[in-house]
Amino acid sequence: IMIRGQREALILIPVGGLFLGLVEGAPLGTALLALAPIAVIHDLRGIQFGEGQFALTLVFAALATLAFNLTYLLVFTLTGEGGSWLDGLARVALPSVVLNCIVMAPTYGAIWLASGDLRRAAFA
Repeated sequence: IMIRGQREALILIPVGGLFLGLVEGAPLGTALLALAPIAVIHDLRGIQFGEGQFALTLVFAALATLAFNLTYLLVFTLTGEGGSWLDGLARVALPSVVLNCIVMAPTYGAIWLASGDLRRAAFA
């Protein structure tokens, strides 16, 4: 989504959600449900992130991570397995936001470097 756009994301989000759901202990389908807001947040933004929009990409990553974790908290609450939302935010969601923003810098650079076709199109 960051560089390659919505078209590839609509394929990768369900695949990622399926595989994540197979390896975790949450109810089946939770990962796919939690990844769905990422596509919605990107769609609300309405454009593809590209070169020179690293700050917007960080904001997007923070919002997407928060939406992902809040969806998990909601699913666990609805299934009766949830604990304190405040504790979940403090111990899981907020540290995940910070970690994802830290990891975003090298990931953004690597994807941008690997997307030569998009770089060439930007200068054409």
